[in-house]
Amino acid sequence: MKEWDYVAGKNKIPYYGTTYGYDDLEASIELKEGEIAAMLATDEVKWDGSMEKIYLQQLMNFTMLPNEMYVTARRSGYPKVGSTLLPFVKFDKFELAGIPRRFEFSEPAPTDIMHDIRMESLKEQGLTPGKNQSGMGYATTSVLNTERLWQDKNAPQWGSGK
Repeated sequence: MKEWDYVAGKNKIPYYGTTYGYDDLEASIELKEGEIAAMLATDEVKWDGSMEKIYLQQLMNFTMLPNEMYVTARRSGYPKVGSTLLPFVKFDKFELAGIPRRFEFSEPAPTDIMHDIRMESLKEQGLTPGKNQSGMGYATTSVLNTERLWQDKNAPQWGSGK
């Protein structure tokens, strides 16, 4: 909260440290004394041994670093389906196992002098390459979900919250 308060002040967010007199109920939005303690005392945030609260806090901390947010969600499975804090929204026509967990690796061109070495490397890692650069197809999203890179091998499925 202190970081976001600092960023809001530096970026001259409207109502930060001032009001404009448009309404008797308007108030400045900068962080006030005691607000953090009050927030930490609420049931939604208070530490109760829940790893979910820690991971959701990390996701919020990484809002300005989307790559880190993605990695945290991928490694933790949070937000999770059915959560009472921040539920993972599951789309009816899209399976969680269809959400990719890695980028696709295209098959190297047959004229690539490292073709055989690259193909062997993909095979050793258990990865199926997509069509080569002149082809018209790519690996399915389920392949990009199940064939994982080393740092993702033992991570939970999206939305499982483990």
